[in-house]
Formats: sequence, C-alpha cells, structure tokens
Amino acid sequence: MSIFFHYGNWRRIIRRCPVTTVIVLINTVMFLLTIIKGGFNSITLIKLGALYPPLVTEAHEYYRLLTATFLHGSVFHFLSNILFGIIIISAGLEKLIGSWRFLIVYIASGILSSIVVTLVGGNSITVGASGSIFGVMGTFLIIIVYKTHLLTYQDQDYVKKLLLINLIFTFLGPNISIPGHLGGLLGGLITGAIVLNVRNRDFYYRY
Repeated sequence: MSIFFHYGNWRRIIRRCPVTTVIVLINTVMFLLTIIKGGFNSITLIKLGALYPPLVTEAHEYYRLLTATFLHGSVFHFLSNILFGIIIISAGLEKLIGSWRFLIVYIASGILSSIVVTLVGGNSITVGASGSIFGVMGTFLIIIVYKTHLLTYQDQDYVKKLLLINLIFTFLGPNISIPGHLGGLLGGLITGAIVLNVRNRDFYYRY
C-alpha cells in the first residue's frame, strides 16, 4: 500500500501523523487570521510575520524566517499546499520516518528556505509552506537513493515525477520564489541525510 494513502478514521490518522496535524492547524489558524485582519495584502501579511528581507537583515526580526512558512498569499495557495503538499506528501514522510525526524526536516527546511530567500531573493514579500514541502521531497530523494527498501517502486516513481513537475512549475510559473523552493529542497537533502544517519556504506540503488 502506498505511504501516501491514508486509511482508517480521523483518529487513527491523527495518531499516526500528530506533527502534520499540528502543522495543518497552525496554517489554518494563520489563514483565518489573514482574512480577519484584512486579507491577502502586503500590509496584513507583514504584520502577521511574512518574510521581508530588510526586516530580517536590518531590523533583526529573525522570527520571520519561520512564521512566513505558516502564511499564504491566497485561498488557492493555502488549499494547494495544505491538501496536497502537507496532508498527502508531508504526512507520508511522517509515517515513514517518525514524527520527531519529520518535524526536524520540515522546520529546518522551511527556515533554510527563508534564509536563502533573505540572502538572494531581493526585497520581495515571501510566504508559504512550499519551502518546507520541497524539503520533504528532498528527504524522499535521500530515501530513494540511500534507503531504497523503505519505499515501494511505485512510490519512488511518484516522488520523482512529483519533484520534476514541481521544479518545472518553479521556473515557469508566476509569483513563485525560486530561491525559496531550491533552498527548501537543499534543506531537505541535508536534514534528511542527517536524521536518517546516511553513511557511505548505506549506499545502494535498485534499478
């Protein structure tokens, strides 16, 4: 059975994916606050913790490196990240490697994504869980290469195609933070290798 398929009632799913559940709740609360406080505009998003590089580098508001990952710029942005990137993809990783390892990958990838945006992304306002989600896919790549036995061939193929499609959209789609996505992917590769204790002798690949 695919790791991305959630079976059983909601209580069972929440027990298996407690971190994902909390992440969904935080994102939903911030989504509702965004609407209540004024909607998806620059002023409201900055007030709620959006990533704006000058406020990080000059005002030292480093909390924005994390809070921005729980904000979204539109209803579609929120729903696509939550319903697909978090509930399906991220929850699959949590079930596979455990809650604490997943939490490290998700948070570290999001923060590294924000750091890369701050360093090279100019003065654009950036929000969204995409950096963390790309980090999740980066960790799945580590699993595919170093821990092949943890995933079925079908799930490996699914992850590869999913990452390829998302990378294409990253470079061709409008209003997408390329540094944010690539920074998150790098974060997932690094933290995935660390939490999974990847070593040279673990390397093998199934053709």
